[in-house]
Amino acid sequence: SHFGVSNIRFSFTMDFELISMMNFCSLCRMF
Repeated sequence: SHFGVSNIRFSFTMDFELISMMNFCSLCRMF
């Protein structure tokens, strides 16, 4: 049960980093 919660948190962090990286790339494309 505890592992499932931490696993969800880990995947959420990975998604957040992926979204941040995509936003950063789109910002670089604008300049």
